[in-house]
This record gives sequence, C-alpha cells and structure tokens, in this order.
Amino acid sequence: MLNRSPIGLDFLRRHQFELVLFLAVFVLIGLAGYGLARDRIKMVETGHKDALNIAEAVQLHISGELVRATNSVLGVRSDLQGNPGASTRLVQASLSEAMRYDTVSALVGADHGGEVLMVDRAGFFINQPAMASALKAAFRTLQANTVQPLPLIHDDERGIWYLPLALRSVESSRDADVFFSLVPAEQLVEAAASLQLVTDGRFGLFTGDGKRLFRYLSRERAFEIRPAPVPPNLLRILAAQQSGTFESESSVDRRYDILGYSHSDSLPLFVVVGVPKRSIEIAWLRQSAVQLFLLLAGTIASIVFGLRLKKAVLDLQGSHSQYRQLFRSVGDGLVILNRDGVIQKCNQAASRLLRVGSEQDLAGVNLFHLTVTDRDSAVVESRGLRQLRKLQPGETRTHDWQFRRVGQSGMVYVKLHLFASPRDTDPFVTALLRDVTAEREHLARQEFLARHDALTGLLNRSAFLDHVASRIGGHSDTSFFVAFVDLNRFKDINDSLGHHAGDTVLEILGGRLSRVLENRSGCIGRLGGDEIAVCADPREWAGGVAEFCQELHAAVQKTFTLNDANFEISASVGIAVYPDDATDAEQLLRCADIAMYSAKRAMIPFEYYSQKLDCYAPRSLTFKSDFARAIRNGDLALAYQPKVRLSDGALVGFEALARWTHPSQGAISPGIFIPLAETTELIYPFTDRVIRMAMRQLKSWSLLDPRVSVSVNVSMNNLLHRDFVAQVRALLAEFDVSPEQLELEVTESALMSDPDTALMQLCQIRDIGVRLSIDDFGAGHSSLAYLKKLPVHILKIDRSFIASLMTEEADRRIVESSITLAHSFNLEVVAEGVETSDVADLLTNMGCDIAQGYFYGRPAGAEAMTAQWLLSDATHY
Repeated sequence: MLNRSPIGLDFLRRHQFELVLFLAVFVLIGLAGYGLARDRIKMVETGHKDALNIAEAVQLHISGELVRATNSVLGVRSDLQGNPGASTRLVQASLSEAMRYDTVSALVGADHGGEVLMVDRAGFFINQPAMASALKAAFRTLQANTVQPLPLIHDDERGIWYLPLALRSVESSRDADVFFSLVPAEQLVEAAASLQLVTDGRFGLFTGDGKRLFRYLSRERAFEIRPAPVPPNLLRILAAQQSGTFESESSVDRRYDILGYSHSDSLPLFVVVGVPKRSIEIAWLRQSAVQLFLLLAGTIASIVFGLRLKKAVLDLQGSHSQYRQLFRSVGDGLVILNRDGVIQKCNQAASRLLRVGSEQDLAGVNLFHLTVTDRDSAVVESRGLRQLRKLQPGETRTHDWQFRRVGQSGMVYVKLHLFASPRDTDPFVTALLRDVTAEREHLARQEFLARHDALTGLLNRSAFLDHVASRIGGHSDTSFFVAFVDLNRFKDINDSLGHHAGDTVLEILGGRLSRVLENRSGCIGRLGGDEIAVCADPREWAGGVAEFCQELHAAVQKTFTLNDANFEISASVGIAVYPDDATDAEQLLRCADIAMYSAKRAMIPFEYYSQKLDCYAPRSLTFKSDFARAIRNGDLALAYQPKVRLSDGALVGFEALARWTHPSQGAISPGIFIPLAETTELIYPFTDRVIRMAMRQLKSWSLLDPRVSVSVNVSMNNLLHRDFVAQVRALLAEFDVSPEQLELEVTESALMSDPDTALMQLCQIRDIGVRLSIDDFGAGHSSLAYLKKLPVHILKIDRSFIASLMTEEADRRIVESSITLAHSFNLEVVAEGVETSDVADLLTNMGCDIAQGYFYGRPAGAEAMTAQWLLSDATHY
C-alpha cells in the first residue's frame, strides 16, 4: 500500500485535467437528461388536460344540440298522445308546429300507423322510402317512453349523415307510434372543429350503456358508424367518474391515444375524445432536438476547448525558453523599459543599432536621452516620456523617432513601437526599434523624383503646375507670368551627337536657367523633351518680362562644349500673363505654349499670348462651330469695292470681300473669322463658297459689261492644296465665265512659306487664263529674284505705305520704286487704301495704274455696286 499510493497520486496529478473534464461532461449530460425527461412528463400531463377540456366542451355542445331536438320529439308526442287514430293532416300539423321552434333538427317525423311521415324545416313532407326503411329497422331496439339516440343513418339523396333521436310511446305494443328527430351529424362535430382539435385527433359519441353511435375522424373528415360496443373494462373506467382521461390503444391505427371523456347530465350518452400520444411525443422530440443539439455541441466544445486549453498550457510552458531565445535573436531592437524610460533589458540587435558594445552597456540608460532633434532635446525627451506614461494596459503606440549612436557621430531613424503590458501590475513597457534609415532615404529620394525631373533636377510638369496653382491661390491679386521655352532644332543635336549629348545639354541648361532665377521668387520646370517652363514675377526685373527674356536667351545661347565641339542653340519663348490671359495653371501654360509656337513660326525670340493667336480657345471654338454652320447654310455674304483706272477714272473691276453676320452677335469683323478659317480646315469650304458667290455675281455683271472683273483673295493653304487648280477650272466651266474676268490675290508673305510649290500652282492657274496679283506688296520678305519668277499680272501695294504717302518721304520713295519695279516686269500696279484726291493725284503722277479705297467707294453689296457703277453713267470718275 505504501508503494502504490504515490503512484496513484502521481496518476491523479498527471490526469487531473482529464478527470475534471470527464466529470464536468458527465454532470452536463445528466442535467440535460433530467430536463428532457421532465419536459416529456409535463407535455403528457398537458395532453391529458387538453383531452379532458376538449371532451367536456364537445359533450356540452352535443348535449345542448340534442336537448333542443329532444324537446321537438316530446312536443310531437304530447300533441298526438291519446289519439292513435289521428289523421295524416293532424300529424303533419303537429310535426310542422314542432319544426317552427327547432333550430337543430333537419327533419322531424313519426312512425304513425305503420307509415313513416317526415317534415323538413319548411313544413313539407319528405318521402324517402330507403331512409324510412332504415329508420324502421333502427326503431326495433327502442324502449318505451324514453328518448334514445340511435346510430347514424345516411340520406343518400342529400348525402347527409343524420343522428336519430327517437321515442316509442307505448312500451307493450310493437306497432306503437314512434316520434323522432334527425339531427345533421356535421352540425354536431362543428364544436370539434371550433376547438381546433389536433390534425389527427378523433372523438366518438356513445350511449349510456356503452354502445357507440358514431366516431368522427378529424384527419380524414369522415364518420365511422360501426356500432361496436365499448369493452367492459373501459366501460367500467368510463362509468366510474363523470369525466376523466385514460390512455388506450386506438382501434383505428393501433396507436396509443390519450382519451378524454365526459358524460352528459341531460341525456344518456357520453363523449370520448382521443388525442394521439404520438403527436405529443413528436412535439417533445422537436423541442428536445434543439436541447440535444446544444448539449452535443456544448459537450464537443467543452472537450475541444479543454484539450486546446491543455495544449495551450503545455505550449505556454514550453514557449518560455523559446521567448528568451527569440528576444535574443530577433533582427529588430527589443528594449524593456520602465515608465521613466530607463532600459531594463535589451537584445543584441538593440545594442548593434545604437552602437554599444553589449546589452549590458545599455542597462540603466534612459532611452530618450539618446534622442536626436533640431529642437530642444529636453522638450523632445519630455514628450517621449509623456507618451510612455500615457500608455494604458494592453495599448500599443507607434512613433517615428531619431536616436544618436552612442559614442559615434550620426543618427538612426527608427519606427518606435511601444507595447504596454496588458496587466495593471506590470510597470514595464516593451519598445521595438526598427531601423528605417535606408527606407527614409529611399522615400526621400522617391518623393524628390515624384516632383522633379531626374535629369535636370528641375520641377516636373505636375509639380510646376502645382506651384503655379498655389501662387494663384495664395496671391490671387498679384500678377506674374509663365514662359514656355522650346529649343530650336534640338533634334539636330540628338541626331548628330546622340541622345546622351542632348541629355547633357538639357542638364547644363537647367543649371543656367536656375541661375537666372537666383535670389528671385519663381520656379522652373521641365515639361518633357526640350520643353521648359518658367514662372516668375516681372517686377523682379527692372525691364520686366523683356529683360527676363533677354537674360533667358543669353543663358540659352551661351556656347556649349561637348566632345571637343563648340556649338550654340536658340529657343522660342511664349509668354502668358496672369490674370490677363488665364486664371488657372493649365490654361496659363496652354496660352504660353500657343504664344511659343507663334514665335517659332514667326522666327522671333519671344511672343506674348493674345486671343488672335488662339484658334482653340473656348470662344474661338464656338466661333468655329458657328462659322462652319454659316458656310454650310449659305449665311455668308459678299461686299464689293470698286477698282478704278487712274488715267481716266474708268471702272476696271471689283474686289470681293467676305462678310458674316452672326445670329446673336451681329456683324463679325473679317479680322476675326478669316484668320480662324486660315488656321483650320474651314479655309477650303470657305474659299470655295466665296469664289462660287463671286463668279455667280460676275456672270450677272458680264451681261451688263463684259469687261468687268472680280478679284478674290485666296489663302496659301488653298494655293498649296493639290485640287485647287482643278477646283478653279471646274467653277469657270460651271458658270461659263471668261478666265480673264477672274483675278486671284495671294499675299506676299504667304508665297514665301513654300516658294517652290506656290510657283508651280501659280503657273498652272496662269495657264488657265486667270489673272494673278500679289497682295500687300512690301509687307513681306520676298526677294527681287523670286519676284521675277512669279507668273503674276498685278502687284498691289500695301495700304500701310499709301496711308502715309503724303507725310513720309521714305514711304513715298518705296511706293515710287515699287511702281517702277513692277512696270519693269510688265506688271500692273494697284494702290490700296486711297482715301483723298491728293493721294490719287500723286499716285497718278507716279504712274500707278489702278486705285481702290474710300475715295472711290466703300465696300457695299452687289445691288449697290450695280446701281452705282454699271447702270449709271458713272463708269468714269
């Protein structure tokens, strides 16, 4: 015994957890089983009570109905008693009188003189031989002078079951009168339906001596009329008490029922109601299933939880050594602090991070004394301690922090995670120090690259626009400008020296432009490729924007040396001013871009933005749409200005001038819609429309004067179009106009944009026979050598020279030289803008051939020109 006891105790200690778990589960199952058994007993008791209550209710209903029917039977007997030879009429009257007060019986009748007479509720005789025969057979069992219920009979004609109540008047005579009432059986079972018997319940009606009158099956909704008597043993039970319950096997389906019975106080019958015990058990099982499921789930959960708890305890016991090992070997610094920030313990990673010899060298050091900051270190240390002491049990906080390395220069960026113990009694805090120095440097580099160009170090497009937007938002009432710089022929550098050389040029140029803005507010951004944008305040240069552009061009044009080669570049600059040109960053840059392209086309150093340069502004886009609609719908009109020969004042022709009246804005200046057409695809349908209208009018005028001509201005875009010559030829054929009567005017500057193509097209037009003229001569850049080659007939001197002809000696010499030059090439000369007689006389003396201007007539419609010059004698001035 002494040797076994320690073994038993050791077994109990080793398996005490399993024993406790087993006992807990056993008690749980026992309590659940007790509860289930108690619930079953209660449900069976409730079934007995329900059966008894239903039986009494049904019995009272049936008894009450049958008592009223019994009164009718007794009333008929009272009327006919002592009158055995009463006539049929008298019997019918008595039966009808009884039915007047009987709301229960369907039929009341009498077996009188061997004949069965029956009256319905309306007082009519009912003749049903089959039912009368069934009644006579049932009357044989009657006793004298007692109202007795008989088994159900069936009315085959009406399909109704009746319960007969019959009374034999004379006991000694078998042929004595019998008075009866037929009560519908369905009427009697209405009580059972109103009491909502269980679906498969049943009840029966029995006489006092135990003979069954009928049984009603609730589920089948059918009557059973087998007159089987009640077994003697059950009859004794039923006779023992006025009402009660018992359990018995059903004769219908051999299942046990809970039976409730109740005797009538007024009639010799009783009611038995059966409730299937199986339905109660099913209800109990349904109710118990949930409890059984919860019991099973609880048992399984208890076992699983218990086993897991045991495993967790074992794992916790085994993890202590692993925790110690993890604390030493984790890659991040781990430090145990008290609430004053003093280091209690740390791992090797923390000592390496802070550059100390070993973990012991950090013990007792206040961690926040090592903080590095550009602010007061005492304030920062105080903030760190405050955050440390505010930690609630179980709380975690993360901070970005900087620490100096002990005994060394330099600092380390860390993510400082502070973990407070979940226990109130534990005063220590665990600090995890994750070195993020490399990450911070990488992030700073990525942030720089996100807003700067990697090659030049200048702002990128997005950052530049942000700067401009912030400048607008911060100083919305202060004017500044945006310059869009694009290098000219930069592609030549990439193609000849390589893209590396181009990148080097951009890098050098970025530094030079940055020095232009040195000590001034503003910014520079590289938008992409060789496009650079500058945002600055013009007030910081004495000469404003012009001086800035000079310094910018000086920086750009300064010599570059690459691969032992020296070269220079130039740039085109577009200037947009806030808020005159635009009020948001994107629009300012767009306007500067448009101005830059204008400067590049004009080959000038810089250009200011203006709306006339912008064919894509919202207003220009609206005008473009309206102008295109006007061309399609034929809403354009032509005005004509006469051209007069100076020698004799004779009319030589008209110049067609396009006019457009906007439906909502009225007359639109040609200076607006003609540049719009020339810079878009609308120039082609516009020119076609103008020439077509002019030739139609020319056809009409030819009938009055076959010598008259009409001149039309055409754009260089038309002249360079490959189908233009064919278009002119087709229009001449369509209107049957002589080619010599049509004159096409082309500006001198337009001819110089593509001289070779222009020359080829002009030669083809001349070959058709159409007259050609150079418009605005003197304002362009054509050379005398090129002028000699042009197949033109007329030279028109620009109105800018004619306007100052009387006041400017230089302009007078230019006009005179131009006339002499034109005549040397066999060209006629037309002077535009002649407004006074003095100018006309001077031009005549210089030998000018033709003049047009307000002095001869303002532009007007075709009807006015016809009336003034073709239908009157005013063909000479």
